[in-house]
Amino acid sequence: MAKELEALAEPVPDATYEDQDQLLQAEQERTEALLARSRRGKPRRHRRCDAYGSKWSGC
Repeated sequence: MAKELEALAEPVPDATYEDQDQLLQAEQERTEALLARSRRGKPRRHRRCDAYGSKWSGC
C-alpha cells in the first residue's frame, strides 16, 4: 500500500490526459495520497478541529 501511495504522490503531467475532468480526478487522487501519507499513524481529525485548534482538541 505504501508503494501505491508513493506512486500516486508523483506529479501528474498535463499531457497525459485529454480531458480536464480526468486531470482533475488524477490531481485529487494525488492530493488524497499525499494527505494519507502525511497522516500515517495519526488519528484523523475533524475539519472543525483543524480550523479552531485547541478549542476542539478533544476530537
